[in-house]
Amino acid sequence: MSFNCKIFDSELHDILKLPKSIELTDLGTNSILRDYSKFKFIRLNDIILLRSRLQEERKSEGVWSERILRFLEVRMININESLKLNYMSVKEREVFKENLISFLLELYYYNHDIRFLNTAIKLNKKAKNIHADHKLYNSKLMEYLMNRI
Repeated sequence: MSFNCKIFDSELHDILKLPKSIELTDLGTNSILRDYSKFKFIRLNDIILLRSRLQEERKSEGVWSERILRFLEVRMININESLKLNYMSVKEREVFKENLISFLLELYYYNHDIRFLNTAIKLNKKAKNIHADHKLYNSKLMEYLMNRI
């Protein structure tokens, strides 16, 4: 499993003045989103794919984003326990959370729905932010978005 920070939007990359170590990623448009019925079925690759689609379409993925948001609003307190079902190591759980925070922040950036920013801030307080590049990206993006409010 690759743990590097994935950024899909060149505009955001430029606005945030990210270092060269954080490169733009292109997943291509032929990836298919899996169907799921519960948050516990969402994997890191699904979140990464959703993030790449956000950049392409500049709008939310509807059902996915709303289900993720509802789950986090209700179960934020138990997020670590929920993630243990899919990810055995702390490192994998933290990478998932870092990408989930990025997804929520990017949803707010594209859709201006404050619920996503609020949830990202709450989740960030629970994250250990173990990857320097991802921590840098999320903190710069969060700061940028909060300054725009």
